Amino acid sequence: MNITVKEMKKTYNRYVWQTNSYEDFTEDMKLFTLQAKNTTYALAALESGHIVHVYFGRKTEDEDLSYLLRLEQNPWTLKVNARDAGTFMDARPFEYPCHGKGDYREPCLMVMDKAGMSTCDLRYVSHKIYGGKPALETEGMMMPATFADEDEATTLEITCIDKVSGLEAVLVYTAFTDLDVITRSVRLKNTGSDAINIRRVLSACVDFEFCNYDMITLNGSWARERCIERAPLHHGKQGVDSVKGESSHQNNPFVALVSHNADEDMGEAYGFNLVYSGNFFAQAEVTQHKHTRFVMGINHFDFNWLLESGAEFTAPEVVMVYSSEGIGAMSRTFHDLYREHLIRGEYKDKRRPILINNWE
Repeated sequence: MNITVKEMKKTYNRYVWQTNSYEDFTEDMKLFTLQAKNTTYALAALESGHIVHVYFGRKTEDEDLSYLLRLEQNPWTLKVNARDAGTFMDARPFEYPCHGKGDYREPCLMVMDKAGMSTCDLRYVSHKIYGGKPALETEGMMMPATFADEDEATTLEITCIDKVSGLEAVLVYTAFTDLDVITRSVRLKNTGSDAINIRRVLSACVDFEFCNYDMITLNGSWARERCIERAPLHHGKQGVDSVKGESSHQNNPFVALVSHNADEDMGEAYGFNLVYSGNFFAQAEVTQHKHTRFVMGINHFDFNWLLESGAEFTAPEVVMVYSSEGIGAMSRTFHDLYREHLIRGEYKDKRRPILINNWE
């Protein structure tokens, strides 16, 4: 198993504005650590039930990365100063952010209930870890996704629920053993009695602590597809999408965030690819604190899915690749993954027959 869970109780000495004094503050949390080949991905379930992002990058053997959350700093700890909880939500590195709870950055989930309420507040309920990788299915239809046997990958499922609406969200993570790959998807289930309109359901969010990255996208047109475009991140939002009903040759559902000095052989590179051929949305947002939130998934433009009571909806998966050895290593990891864990059929591992393109 290359996924571990560590339950911790952390105590900090914090200044409390209401009493004008320093007091001890204790936070119970569950720290989930996913280890791929040379990559570590960590997240945590806080005492409040919120799921937060901890780390994504070069592999580390440190079992406790919770210090990266900076819970000892006043703006990051909600229960010490509940009066400003809404404001402080805007700086917390959420793993799957929802609309309407004081986080004004790009959310992953937006809903609308029968009363017109759009606020959603997902909290941790349970988790499970198992070998292999599940298939993705929605309404009885299999979705395109990577696959892996028990000895090739380990999967973590975190179940959260919004108690008011009864909307359940299962965050699904798979860490590959011999590749620097983490995949993410989400499965929604309406456990309430009333139907819920899903207005937005993205597949992945990563909150980076820094903004000193270049964004690489693959854009183009007919006969000049996949042109590489690279530009530094700036304050505000920048990204690519498609509303054509297909991923299109204008914009490919791929984005890489790379260090300014990254080239084919050196530098850090984070690659994201949505395994989906329909409308997509990918965006990097640099905040007032010079952090970066990256989100990716189905395009929410003109999207509205009526989730009846008891029904489920599964969002497509995002493949996340980390490389500390430049853009070339990132590209090769994608190639290895898709050759071995996405392509199926008779000619998966042998030379394909010649196709004569005679349409002209």
